[in-house]
Amino acid sequence: MRDVYFFDIPIFRCTIQQWSTEWGAKEMKLAEHLAKGREVTEQETRYAKDWLRSEWSAYRYGEMIGMIRLYTMGTQIRAEAFFIHNKRITRNLKNKKWKYYGKLFELSTYKDDQNRCIFERVLNRLQELTKDDSLLKNRFVDLETFSNTGQYINYKKLMVAKRHAP
Repeated sequence: MRDVYFFDIPIFRCTIQQWSTEWGAKEMKLAEHLAKGREVTEQETRYAKDWLRSEWSAYRYGEMIGMIRLYTMGTQIRAEAFFIHNKRITRNLKNKKWKYYGKLFELSTYKDDQNRCIFERVLNRLQELTKDDSLLKNRFVDLETFSNTGQYINYKKLMVAKRHAP
């Protein structure tokens, strides 16, 4: 039996709101430094923003610290995790080293299960993991894409699909 991978779910260091707040504070600190004790003007703010743009990384790629990969194996749906293996997880991570963390869960399905039921079970299990798993605590697991599109996946067909060579 071969594994059929069908979805990757990103894990981020923080939410996009926290990330935006951090960058806003960094911009303001630089603008205040440029103002040298005077009131911060629009020019200093713009200059600080432009100066930091070279340091700035896109949230979806720069802040990703892990991934949950969903796949089928026979009549089971399984999830495995990959996580960065850096000493500390901080802003502006560079040279990320990825490590296989292991299997997070497996769900058995039955002949009479409907696709909608399978989707809800997988989504519920993922939501439980974000609260209970020690690796995922205090991290942001982005389930938005899976929540929006996972309901349209034909899980029953995936379980009988043959794995194609990459």
